[in-house]
Amino acid sequence: MSKQGVYKISGNTKPKVGETVTYTIDEWYPATPREKRNPALVTWHLFKKVNGSFVPTTIKKKGISSFTFQNTAYKNTYRIEAYLHEPEGKAPMALEVQPQQGDVPRINGIQLKYADNTPGNVFSFTEKLIAESQCTGLEGKYLTFTLWEDDIQGNGHDARNMQIDRKKGKVISGVAKAEFTLTSALMKKAMQGETDVKQLEFYVTVEYYEHKKHASGNVHINTPQEIYIPSNKPKPKPAPPNSQPKVEGSPAEQKGPSQKEKKGIIETTTETISGVVSKIEKKIYDWGEAKGTVKKDQKPAPPPPSGKSPTVVNANSKAPSTCICKEQYKDLIWGGKVSCEFRKKVVEVAKRLEKDPNLLMAGMALETGKTFSPTAGKGTSYVGLIQFGDAAAESVGTTRTELLKMTAVQQLDYVEKYLAKKKDKINTLTDFYLSILMPVDVGKGNQPNHIVFDNKYPLAYTKSGKLTDLSKSRHYGYRQNPAFFFEGELHKNIKVKRSNGKTQTFQELYNEKKVWFENGEKQYDGEGKTYIWEIEKSISKFYEEGKLNKVKLFECNKSETSTAKPTLDKGTWNVIITENYTGSKCTHIERTEVRKNCRRGKIEVYDHNQKIVLTFKDCLLEGIAGEDHMKTNSDVPFGEFQINQSTPFYQSNKDNIKSYGPNPRLVFEPIAGNKDEAAKSGRSAIRIHGGRQEGYEIKTLKRTQGCIRVWDDDAKALYDWWVEFKKNNPNVKPGKVTIKK
Repeated sequence: MSKQGVYKISGNTKPKVGETVTYTIDEWYPATPREKRNPALVTWHLFKKVNGSFVPTTIKKKGISSFTFQNTAYKNTYRIEAYLHEPEGKAPMALEVQPQQGDVPRINGIQLKYADNTPGNVFSFTEKLIAESQCTGLEGKYLTFTLWEDDIQGNGHDARNMQIDRKKGKVISGVAKAEFTLTSALMKKAMQGETDVKQLEFYVTVEYYEHKKHASGNVHINTPQEIYIPSNKPKPKPAPPNSQPKVEGSPAEQKGPSQKEKKGIIETTTETISGVVSKIEKKIYDWGEAKGTVKKDQKPAPPPPSGKSPTVVNANSKAPSTCICKEQYKDLIWGGKVSCEFRKKVVEVAKRLEKDPNLLMAGMALETGKTFSPTAGKGTSYVGLIQFGDAAAESVGTTRTELLKMTAVQQLDYVEKYLAKKKDKINTLTDFYLSILMPVDVGKGNQPNHIVFDNKYPLAYTKSGKLTDLSKSRHYGYRQNPAFFFEGELHKNIKVKRSNGKTQTFQELYNEKKVWFENGEKQYDGEGKTYIWEIEKSISKFYEEGKLNKVKLFECNKSETSTAKPTLDKGTWNVIITENYTGSKCTHIERTEVRKNCRRGKIEVYDHNQKIVLTFKDCLLEGIAGEDHMKTNSDVPFGEFQINQSTPFYQSNKDNIKSYGPNPRLVFEPIAGNKDEAAKSGRSAIRIHGGRQEGYEIKTLKRTQGCIRVWDDDAKALYDWWVEFKKNNPNVKPGKVTIKK
């Protein structure tokens, strides 16, 4: 009988310690039956070289091909084997791996800050304390922050009473933070009968632990808890130092005991094996600590400006920022596509979910086609920021119809409710997206070969004859999501003949947002699966692209901005473009003149009820001929323009699609007889359009020949809105485009 199983695997043979590496199956033995060519059935086994021979380790995983080599692994040589039945111990179904020493993860320090983000170490009983730790090599890891009283007088407090509060902080961009409410320290003292406390000394300790990991399915690791070792004397001195186990070769091994360790506090985890509960000491990798004082008569630091509470100005304190949009939300990916209010709400939601807000932005970008529109998907079975279906909407107490009536900011409340139910299982960027795409698979984001969609997945029916949601999703999900076709170009180019006689590829249908598996359409009956690694690759692209779309314009000093509504013609829909100079030098890749100020703007679309229905935070009003508004091909002049009544939008053709982009452009002209710049300039054919973005690795808004350039996604959103609006309001005419300072 011919051999069956895995024939060849590939992957990084020199991984850095601490980095997770995924290995893949390249080939199967030809005799392997199709139903057995399933990565979920493959065992991945790690062998270690000892005295010249490879011996098996206890690390053996079925269906999971990811390995992370830790700490001193670079001193050894390993072999990774993949098999269906038993290991063969030779290439190409085995790889010899030599881990490389990477950058040593470290906690570089910890700093205490006031609520306004300024450093300090003397705090009021009534304010919050921010502990901030700077790290290297710990990105995405969680650090443990502990706030505890320092009983410097030794006046009888038990070691068990020293801890005040404890928080987890995720390392994002090299920084982990935790926020403590200091009033809880006062309550601790009050409980001990010391209600007239004027001053407390405290420490904040931050630690990173290397947790014990198990591959066995019958081992459950509970939430870490602290074990305190008190003395039996009535007024004991602090417990003698207890040695917290250190990771071999770690920074913690080079340091002495922390204050927490000196006080007799050690960390453990509890685990249950075969019904027996045991305590396992956690190994500390690195730690840091900072000392502070809480005084009863200390005035609290002023909070950051939020628009909801008055700002207290201390003559000796640093003046708070005048632009909260810029200072606190400027680094959010895809921030340039949404308002300051939306960015603020996303950060607040992510904080409550204890997740990175960028994960939420990447997921919504993918689900809405980068528009972040609350009406994305209108007319289909899935709508909104995360494409709620009927079941998902019902699970958070609403409906698709109600969601479509909400603003994007309002809809975020329901996004939070939906994700909150799954937050404990969300550990990776892919998990975050799976919570939207396929909730049953949340928590499997680190299993690259797990199959999410399968074109051959058997369809199951309920007693009432209806398809079950899970079987339907698994089966049809493959065809519904060509964005995840990364196994090869074959899948993208498979042709499907539609009932109208037209033949199109999967990718063409996906680009046109068609549904090609409806009744009457020819089914694709070949084998097709979507793996976790394909989804990870897709969502990662949206995450990286989001970094290029951070906000460039900020809404600051709102209190000084007029809130008066613009004067609009009743019964028409209108567009208002507000120019904004950025205050920085401006160049473009087409090598036109360098300017002292970039002339960007914001676009707002008003319906016939004078209600804002669309807002685009960024557009470019610069022409290649310069800043003289009276010259052809120069910057767009200020004033009013009449939108074309019969054909508001023109479609691009093969001759101008590069200049105008793939989406229709809004058409309008200056109003003759007006005394504004627009009429006096004598110019015409000024448009709002996209273009010159496809095919560029880094997308930018490039100068035009006197028009207004927008992002292609925004051009599409504007046209899609008009199509839907016209369908529902056939008698409402277009109004004006107003361009103002």
